[in-house]
Amino acid sequence: MHTDFDEFFIESMAKLLGQNDDTKIKIMPQFHGFWLIGDNEETELRILRLANYQLIVSRVCITHKRNGCMSEIFRRLIEYARKNDIPRIVIQCVSTAEMAAWCEHRGLAHDGQQTYCRLVNGYKTGDYIWSIDQPV
Repeated sequence: MHTDFDEFFIESMAKLLGQNDDTKIKIMPQFHGFWLIGDNEETELRILRLANYQLIVSRVCITHKRNGCMSEIFRRLIEYARKNDIPRIVIQCVSTAEMAAWCEHRGLAHDGQQTYCRLVNGYKTGDYIWSIDQPV
């Protein structure tokens, strides 16, 4: 299956996530992406590439939080996007105040064109977008 990501990139993301959450990670190839699923049945992360338009990050579930794992994942995604001239990264379906705060803290903008947006503890749910011309 064609994933659009090289094997080293996928394996390095799986290793980072597995070490962070102390679980073995299964790599599930997806059409134009990959899905990382932990044996602990909690850890997961899916990353897709929509041509040269955007990277889509979804199903974010990291059990050991606030230690820089998601920030490192995002740093690697920014590096990949810049290297491949992909203009945006979308964190899709943000549903918790914690993840919305993480997105806002890193300068991602809420996609206000969504119809399913709601407030959770003062934060907007839905998609958050990072643009390639933003600083890291």
